[in-house]
Amino acid sequence: MSYRSCVSLILYPGIHWNFADAFLGTITSGLLPAPMEGEADSQSLVFKTFLAAPLLKTSGLYNEQKFSGSDMAGDNVDTVRCAIDAYAHHILADSNGSLLMTDLQGMT
Repeated sequence: MSYRSCVSLILYPGIHWNFADAFLGTITSGLLPAPMEGEADSQSLVFKTFLAAPLLKTSGLYNEQKFSGSDMAGDNVDTVRCAIDAYAHHILADSNGSLLMTDLQGMT
């Protein structure tokens, strides 16, 4: 339990990260231009740098959860989802806007 949770008497959910075989990638050419206002977005990647992690096999033992979208922040209300929203917010704030975590998914 963290110091902050002890002081505020809040029980934070346990969060574990899947980083085995994950990698950072950078697109060096071929990134499509952003669409103009009102045009359909056909980009598969919006940014040149990305993080990829392998799909975890659940075998029906867990419920897969999507915490945020690819192009919008999470708008969650339960404890675990709010913790994920706060984490993504602080990554953006602490990196001065240079890192953005999107399409956050997990298992519960």
